[in-house]
Amino acid sequence: MKLNGMLLVAGLVLAAGVSTAQADVPWTNPNGSNPILSWQNGRSDNGLFGSPTVIGDTFFFISNNNFDADASDGTTVSKTDTLRVRVTAQPGRYFSQVVFASQGDYTVFGGGSSVNVTGGMTINDVNSVRTASDSFHTTVFPSQGSATAMPVVGNNVNPEIGSWNGTSTIDFGVFDPPITALDLIFTNTIIAISLPGETASIVTLPNSQGSFSLSIVPAPSTAALVGLGGLVLSRRRRR
Repeated sequence: MKLNGMLLVAGLVLAAGVSTAQADVPWTNPNGSNPILSWQNGRSDNGLFGSPTVIGDTFFFISNNNFDADASDGTTVSKTDTLRVRVTAQPGRYFSQVVFASQGDYTVFGGGSSVNVTGGMTINDVNSVRTASDSFHTTVFPSQGSATAMPVVGNNVNPEIGSWNGTSTIDFGVFDPPITALDLIFTNTIIAISLPGETASIVTLPNSQGSFSLSIVPAPSTAALVGLGGLVLSRRRRR
């Protein structure tokens, strides 16, 4: 079962039990720019993200069909990936917030089976030692059963079926001076665990997005300009 539709704001990475990890898989468009921002060296560890379409300040990823974890009869399956990219605001702009999110669905049957989603985002300021991070926060929407949060645990009566979404958010409102260039690292993992005779399945939607909110660098306030003008006038009068 897979959901249809577009994610809100997202950029997701997911993980696999039998690892087919590659070393640094570049996007087909690892470097680029538009009037709002530019990006450099876009890549992921395992290539599961695909390559983004960049529109304004949002990166739209179309992941491949490997973003799923299906476990049955006593197996555990997980999938993971880590996305990395440097993003630079165009002159006159700075970053105010970064949001990555994704969503998907799940099915769990059996009292010992479960599914889970984990991950997180880290931002490093290119021009200083400042750094910030946020974990991947998930919400569960069961279509039946009693699940309320990850991990979702099955039961021996009815399948636990539903959807999930999650986000990582970093707000730069408190940073001074503002951040104009950042290195982004985002990791996510999906996990399905089953006991003998039970099943567990979790997937993500094929569309993911990463949103970089940028603000205009504020001009000097009117009061500051008036004060500066008064200082110049005072200096002139002393001559």
